[in-house]
Amino acid sequence: MQKHQLVIEDKTINLVLDVGHNISGFRKIITELRTAYPNTNLNIATGMSGSKDKSKIYPVISEAFNKIYFISSVHSRLATPEQLANESGIVP
Repeated sequence: MQKHQLVIEDKTINLVLDVGHNISGFRKIITELRTAYPNTNLNIATGMSGSKDKSKIYPVISEAFNKIYFISSVHSRLATPEQLANESGIVP
């Protein structure tokens, strides 16, 4: 994993925190996760900017992850989880 990532591993959970800013960033994260955790169902918690085009990201994460959780924070540019779910057609 890259040095900008936080990886927590114990007997019950593997957690990787990373920032995928665009489609190529998401693809790189997915490739690294598949290499590090082969044959594992992967889940993602992701928040995204409300103003960026995310149409290419949705199909990639839908294929790569078993469960998708849309999240948000108090940052004004982030889309709400409801907006991401509606826009993507992904039911969390």
